[in-house]
Amino acid sequence: MDHQQKFASDQNVIRFVSALQTEPDLARRTSLRSLLLEEENRLGSNLEQLDKADRYIGEFQVQISRLVTLIGKLRGDGHDSSAPERLLKNMTELHQLFASNRQIVFDALNRNKRA
Repeated sequence: MDHQQKFASDQNVIRFVSALQTEPDLARRTSLRSLLLEEENRLGSNLEQLDKADRYIGEFQVQISRLVTLIGKLRGDGHDSSAPERLLKNMTELHQLFASNRQIVFDALNRNKRA
């Protein structure tokens, strides 16, 4: 993959992640997840991809923690928490997607190391 293709794929990943954070429509989310995984696969299995997955996972963990705290406060104060709960669901899904993809990259790197 040349530099321009890699840049385009990296930008697509950023766009798809951003869209998946707030997209409410299940069909659209399914399509975006597929596109995101295609871009991740296109970028390959290397240490850079492993590092990027670790960064995304860490960012999602921080955001999930903040949302859990916010939802608790909203509920405690008697406010509607449905919007942050939807966001939490989306963020949790993204966290799981990147954790699964990270494991795939990690396993591929280990197989290549043994070969």
